[in-house]
Amino acid sequence: MPTPQAIFMRKQKILQGLAFFIVIVLITLAIWTGPAASIMINGKINLYEQWKKIDSVKSLPTSKLLPNINSTRNITPTASKISTTLVTRTPTKKPSITLTSAKKSNNITITATGFAFDQKSVTVPAGSQVFIMFKNQDVGIPHNVAIYTDSTLKNQIFKGEIITGPDQITYPSFKAPDKPGVYFFRCDVHPMMNGQFIVK
Repeated sequence: MPTPQAIFMRKQKILQGLAFFIVIVLITLAIWTGPAASIMINGKINLYEQWKKIDSVKSLPTSKLLPNINSTRNITPTASKISTTLVTRTPTKKPSITLTSAKKSNNITITATGFAFDQKSVTVPAGSQVFIMFKNQDVGIPHNVAIYTDSTLKNQIFKGEIITGPDQITYPSFKAPDKPGVYFFRCDVHPMMNGQFIVK
């Protein structure tokens, strides 16, 4: 028969093995009930929720999953979105340029001496600009040159300044009549000094 000491040692080994087993079990439970167990359980729950969503989508009718391709209400752009503002430009009129032929200027010299003009007639083109240089050679005598439509002196065309000789002056230019004809010029101080102003 085994001795009491041997029996005690055997019981001690059994108790040690049982204690080791209990420790293993406790450690295992701690692992499963700790954060690791929570992650695994939550992972299973999340997978289950996703599976439920997928399954619910599968059960939906096709008309709710896809747009109605027969309806053009949602895919046809409205007029307000595609309206285009057309800007019309009215062509501006180019300014018309009227070209007129420049009238040739005419320089005329008329001399008064001995109470008479040195020319009985002068001729200029119709509508031309006329420059008259008047020379008064009568000492102490005033003279001028004035032009009228005729000898009645009703319509004056040009009147030059009266100067006392001996002197000379270039009168400001004036426009000859546009209508050709024979006009009249004279000295306003001495009317017997006169001549013809011919426009051609």
